[in-house]
Amino acid sequence: KKQRWEEKYKGLTMAERLEKQTKIWYDASRSNASKVYSHFKEPCHVVHKGKDVYAFACKRNPSVVLHRAPYEDSTGNFSNHIQRCSPEKKGTIEDFAAGTTYSASRF
Repeated sequence: KKQRWEEKYKGLTMAERLEKQTKIWYDASRSNASKVYSHFKEPCHVVHKGKDVYAFACKRNPSVVLHRAPYEDSTGNFSNHIQRCSPEKKGTIEDFAAGTTYSASRF
């Protein structure tokens, strides 16, 4: 995977590679575009633990940053983050209690 990526972007700087990849990832008009990228700000190139990676900051909580190797294209970690960050709306206690009755003597 890494070798194929390096051949595809041969001769380009990391910044140029990131720019090309970002255009692909954030292009909503593409039929196979993943919607997970819209949850994150556009990535930047960083060196993390001695390796070149892309840093994706969450739009909702910018202090949360996910790192991904430039040659990876899996969105599994992004999807997992989105599920934790934006859980489906849960009902309130009022919604729950609306269908019940309370009696102190029965409690």
